[in-house]
Amino acid sequence: MQCATYGGGDQRVNGDFVRKETNSDYRNDESAWLIGKPLNVEATHSTREGTLTRSTGFDYDHATGALRNEVIEPGSSLSLNSEFEYDEYGNRTGADLSGQGV
Repeated sequence: MQCATYGGGDQRVNGDFVRKETNSDYRNDESAWLIGKPLNVEATHSTREGTLTRSTGFDYDHATGALRNEVIEPGSSLSLNSEFEYDEYGNRTGADLSGQGV
């Protein structure tokens, strides 16, 4: 499922117009009751100076739905990868960060 949201449309920031648009891809696994888990989120900020797009990818445990991995700017040399650890009760107990300079 794909969804596009527009974060309030045009806004004025310091006299300039800023437009924010967010596009998301979702995972829906009805058989496991895992509904609306974002897989990819892309946020675009536009001004008259130019456009900046940021993206984030997510991966989930197929049995529990817990977030296993988050990658900010996937495919980039400056990507930041977070891998999450959980205890037997599903509580997040740690995160391992990796990326250039981390």
